[in-house]
Amino acid sequence: MNQKGSLSYVCINCGLKVSELYKTYSPTVLKLSTCENCGEISDKYIEYDPVIIMIDLVLLQKQAYRHFLFNTEFKNHLKLAILVQLMEAYAEWMFHFSRNTDTKHDIDAHTSFSRQNDLQFYMIFLKILFSTIVYNISVIFSRLQIFNVLVNFSNSVFKFSTNHVNGFV
Repeated sequence: MNQKGSLSYVCINCGLKVSELYKTYSPTVLKLSTCENCGEISDKYIEYDPVIIMIDLVLLQKQAYRHFLFNTEFKNHLKLAILVQLMEAYAEWMFHFSRNTDTKHDIDAHTSFSRQNDLQFYMIFLKILFSTIVYNISVIFSRLQIFNVLVNFSNSVFKFSTNHVNGFV
């Protein structure tokens, strides 16, 4: 992890920006920085093995995601999103077959590779991808709408206070 890039770092505990994650005293000695806001170590995952970080990501640890998304040089977000969608589609596909089967033999028969199973998997993948895209667009749209409402409200309050002050002068 290179600290001298143009990355903007965040504290993995409170989420606020920090100027640095560690100080280098020699090639083998690093001192982790503490966050000025919460007083905790800014990013403890700098010293962790990648396997431990991946386990924490699977366990949905918020600090691990903050480290991964903000404090690393990872730039393949599209590949990560596609991988997550494929894993979700596989889980949904397996759940679909496990509901309709009674024995392990039936599950093996349903999960064997065939054109029909492949088509069902891809249809489930497209359904999940479509629902994710619609969800993200609706979140972005609603956030923009809320932002526009707040901007219009603040502009009207500012105009009211300016007219109110100018009327009494």
